Amino acid sequence: MLRRHHLVVSERRGSHVFYRLADPRIRELLAVARALLLTMLSEDRDRLSEAEGLPAIPGADGRAEARTEGDADGRSGG
Repeated sequence: MLRRHHLVVSERRGSHVFYRLADPRIRELLAVARALLLTMLSEDRDRLSEAEGLPAIPGADGRAEARTEGDADGRSGG
């Protein structure tokens, strides 16, 4: 795929194929993309840490909570 899109060029030597970047600027592009992705992952990790500190949601553990009469339709009994 990289070769098809002219990002790398290949050279066959015997039974081996060697690849190199087609343009040296691709190295810079990859470095910028990597830095951007690392920043985004770091921000996601920070948001995940904040979310893990949120209070638990009652009943979110998969067990059904006991309901009183009238709770099934969202109204309190009375």
